[in-house]
Amino acid sequence: MKDQDGVKEEAFLLEEYSDSDVALNHPESEEPSGEIVLPNTESKHSAWRRPFDHMHGAIVLPPTASQETAGRYGSPPQSFYIRSMNVAKSVLVFFIPSFVVARYTDKTLDPPAKIQPTAYLNGLRGIAAFCVWSQHFMTEYYSSKFQWGYQSRPEDVWFLQWPFVRVLHSGLFMVTIFFILSGFVLSLRPLQLAREREDQQLLKSLASSVFRRAPRLFLPIVSPLFVAAICVHYQVFYQGNHSLEGLKMAATGGSLWAELRTAFWSWNIVINPLSQKQSPYFPPTDAPLWTLSFEFQGSIVIFLLVLCFAKIRSSLRLLSFGGISLYCLFHSRWPLASFINGAILAELRLIREEKKIPEEETFKPSTSKSLLKVFMRFFWTIIFIASIYIGSLPVFGAISTPGYMTMVATTPQQYYASAEAMAAYWGGIASVMLLLALENCESLQRPFASAFARYLGDISFSLYVIHVPMLLTMGRPIAVGFIHLTGNYAVGLCLTYTVLVPILVCLSDVQWRLFDENSVKFARWLALKMAA
Repeated sequence: MKDQDGVKEEAFLLEEYSDSDVALNHPESEEPSGEIVLPNTESKHSAWRRPFDHMHGAIVLPPTASQETAGRYGSPPQSFYIRSMNVAKSVLVFFIPSFVVARYTDKTLDPPAKIQPTAYLNGLRGIAAFCVWSQHFMTEYYSSKFQWGYQSRPEDVWFLQWPFVRVLHSGLFMVTIFFILSGFVLSLRPLQLAREREDQQLLKSLASSVFRRAPRLFLPIVSPLFVAAICVHYQVFYQGNHSLEGLKMAATGGSLWAELRTAFWSWNIVINPLSQKQSPYFPPTDAPLWTLSFEFQGSIVIFLLVLCFAKIRSSLRLLSFGGISLYCLFHSRWPLASFINGAILAELRLIREEKKIPEEETFKPSTSKSLLKVFMRFFWTIIFIASIYIGSLPVFGAISTPGYMTMVATTPQQYYASAEAMAAYWGGIASVMLLLALENCESLQRPFASAFARYLGDISFSLYVIHVPMLLTMGRPIAVGFIHLTGNYAVGLCLTYTVLVPILVCLSDVQWRLFDENSVKFARWLALKMAA
């Protein structure tokens, strides 16, 4: 299951995040965009975003010789062919991902932004979103085959079912990561203000965050829902988990207007945090959107908890958050528990930051301190590895999967209601361990703080909301074509995956620039216009 500008005023989910800023030294940050867009990665000076500001916003093509002559001597305007080609080039550049455009634009326009300590969170969110896409691709063509544990049944002997490998397509684990990241990013700035006794700024921050949270989460999903409705009407949208030839989804009303009306009511259900129809896997044309209602619920709960416990001591606040998280877990409300666990980790981060001694005030490290540092790095690495192992828990057959049987036997009884509930319970535990390890070991953060991972974080919310409609429209005919071409099911799907990934990145980049970022800007503009 992914907001700088918003953190400068609020925060996201999923999540989260194109308008969020969680940098500790950014007082203006308040909220992450849906699934976590951190300030450093959202900065207008970012190397990934400069291309959009410089080129995608207003594409200027160099003048041709004929243009210069026309300007000088008043010659006739360009031919229709030349104008058409210029327009075509502009459209083509618009659909090129930002990181590609960056290579062909002036990178000296702005100095590179300093990477903030929380940048790795954005990268983690991006990688998690990509793993969700991988899981949906695999379940589309293999159903639940790879959701079973390795050797849980005689036929389950596939490489993709191995622990650690399975985490690459463990969707529920990634959703718990989305939720814990959202809780972390949404609460970090308000908790910092609470610790500094900045009551006025805290209220201002929370008010802005609450006001802008719904538009930030729910406006960007309008486009994929309505595009999917148009595809359904024109019979180019395939039902999932069917034969390869795929049954085209029947139009619900027979007219385009009827399909658009259905899309609107689907959107209406998704944005209703009190509705029970969105879970599991609603709407059918974009099933991953079921998480957004929980994202919104969790966000509001986090804002409320921070407000309620802002005036008490930090230790009591941690105990209160921990008790509420356990209460939510006891009642099978694992999404809320994950959000609150994120807030607990944010509080712990602030405590660590306050206790840090400036380097110039420290003495030369002793041998014992060096050994302790090595030991702690080793310890957190073990915790990181353990979190990946637990996050690899299979959805089905975990109770009979070697290596997981003993662990699963300790699952609270209420989580035996469904295989997904059990996987979500252990995924929530694994996500806490994962973020704890990353927070306490900088060397583990590096892969997630890379430029590539941070770019995935920028587009993660868009990637999350459009990948299923893309998979069920252009993905199906491409898969059928490659399987027929190669005569091999697995090889054909490998080629399909390879082709769809760059297409998905391009479309996600466009969705990010057109709808995700503009939703953040609109929410901020609306908040300013309606301010008292």
